[in-house]
Amino acid sequence: MMPLIREFINRQTRAWFPKMVVNPVRERLLDVIAAKRNTLKNSPSPKSKTTQALQSSNVINIRDAVKKSVEAEKRVKR
Repeated sequence: MMPLIREFINRQTRAWFPKMVVNPVRERLLDVIAAKRNTLKNSPSPKSKTTQALQSSNVINIRDAVKKSVEAEKRVKR
């Protein structure tokens, strides 16, 4: 019986190659990384991003806000 089992095992076995194994998670991750690299290459320069961020931010100048507040109080008191 052992010779039959060995013959069966020899017929069924093949040399292992890395291409035999498919890893869909790794492939998808590599696709996501490549897409991210493409968007970073195509994005505008960092200087324009900071300029846009400063223009559209909610940061206010405290001195100007206090001046407006004081002027508004003066108008109401008159």
